[in-house]
Amino acid sequence: MKNVKPMVGQVWKSTIPVGTIISGELVSIENVNNEDDIIGIYNQAMHFSSIDFGTIERCFEFISQNDLEWLAVNVDTWDSEKKFIRTYDGMNKHNFCTIETYPKVNYYTRQQWQNKRYELGLDEKETEMNTEQTPPKPSKELVDLLHQEVGFSGLDDLIKPVETPVFTQAMADDHIPPPIGSMFKVDKVEKDSRILDFLEVEVEVIGLCSYEDDLTIITFIHPTIGIGCGVYYSHWVKPIQTDEDKLKEALVGVIWDGTCLEAKGSVGEDIDKVLASDKFTITLNKE
Repeated sequence: MKNVKPMVGQVWKSTIPVGTIISGELVSIENVNNEDDIIGIYNQAMHFSSIDFGTIERCFEFISQNDLEWLAVNVDTWDSEKKFIRTYDGMNKHNFCTIETYPKVNYYTRQQWQNKRYELGLDEKETEMNTEQTPPKPSKELVDLLHQEVGFSGLDDLIKPVETPVFTQAMADDHIPPPIGSMFKVDKVEKDSRILDFLEVEVEVIGLCSYEDDLTIITFIHPTIGIGCGVYYSHWVKPIQTDEDKLKEALVGVIWDGTCLEAKGSVGEDIDKVLASDKFTITLNKE
């Protein structure tokens, strides 16, 4: 099987000691220089070092950060008679299925699996023989038929952009790590923490991987500070307040002060009534 192509944001684990990196230690890739055959990595102590492509192929193993990556690496042949594939038991088993019988997050189509293998460099796309040929435009009759069968709302759903994942307060309360692609705020880190530079800064999650004792390591990035990682705990990983959260927080003080509203019933019920009212407008400062 071909090796995974090293890319920024990936997590790898050393199989033997390499320099200051001990065997079994996780590292995150910060940059890849294909021209000079150099890869920049951070270890768990946030020490930066450079290695070549040969070293990472010989001395490290790729760590899947989600189900789809695990499937792409561990399944190299698709069962052509089946429509879906799913993972279970912590990404260490898989099976093919013909119908949707499990939560959607657990199963993937052949195209999703194949695209991820292309992305990781495990498969190569076949070169088209005639690249100048333009696909024919659908006829007016076909377009009208699609409108009748699917409806305009259905067509709009097919082309709507993918929503950016959001790390919510409810997820934090349930100790669920922020999903890849979401943002969070770094809060309450120790003075000697290796991620102290990120304190009170909003960062984007670029990687998640399981660690011993059911722990999760988060890899995150900031456009100017760089890449950081740490074991997920809710005391330092905080959701970013939405405008609605800020409004509710501000209204709590208003309700209890009694300056605008009489404190009747629960605070939450009063706030919901205020948010549902169209009798006035509230403007929030960007700060």
